[in-house]
Amino acid sequence: MVNQTNILWPDYLFYGIIIGIALIFVGFLIIFIGMFSGTRKEGHVETGGVIIIGPIPIVFGSSKNISLLMLILAIVLTTLVLLTYIIGLKGWT
Repeated sequence: MVNQTNILWPDYLFYGIIIGIALIFVGFLIIFIGMFSGTRKEGHVETGGVIIIGPIPIVFGSSKNISLLMLILAIVLTTLVLLTYIIGLKGWT
């Protein structure tokens, strides 16, 4: 008799979905705790971000230091995306 669960949902795909959902909940928990933490300081705030469109990262920031940090984050994220793509082409064999 053939185990039909492996035909529809390979194990690595199922574990990837579970890990993704867990990371979303952890992110919400961190944001929720941060909203109600009593350590509010007045001062200088620096912002920055990374937008990845295809394999091309777009980096922005409000200062040179945060822009450098976002550039490093963009390199790491682009590398992870490319590695995931290469692993997906080869399969998990």
